[in-house]
Amino acid sequence: MGQNRFVVAALALAFVVPASAKTINRDLGGNLREYHHDRLALLASGEPVRFGGQCGSACTIYLALPLNQTCITRLAWFQFHAADDPDQAEAIRSTAWLYNEYPWWVRKWIDRNGGLTERIITMSNAYAAKYLNRCRNGTYSHTRRT
Repeated sequence: MGQNRFVVAALALAFVVPASAKTINRDLGGNLREYHHDRLALLASGEPVRFGGQCGSACTIYLALPLNQTCITRLAWFQFHAADDPDQAEAIRSTAWLYNEYPWWVRKWIDRNGGLTERIITMSNAYAAKYLNRCRNGTYSHTRRT
């Protein structure tokens, strides 16, 4: 019985987000290379990422972080589209790269919703929450510039 309590307590603590976690909220995206470098830094540091609101465009690269480094609140949602670049060949390469960086469940959803095109497609919280851990607490908020 005591061992079961220990397991339950360990699981309860597993998804608690420290106050120092990076929280994504009202993030409309931006330069994909900058987001990729930020993702690599987050991966190296192990800093948790809390999806707390809108995560659009390049921001969605954070979904490629390990599941044990991310969590989702009930307010999070995600917007996807093809990469934009004046050089059409670079836009195609960037879109293919981004698609391949996503975990399988994101790629599956993208495929079912018409793929990555100029049209914005929105992933609901309900779908994402099937695959991401729910956040338990944490108050740090990070809002990207528009």
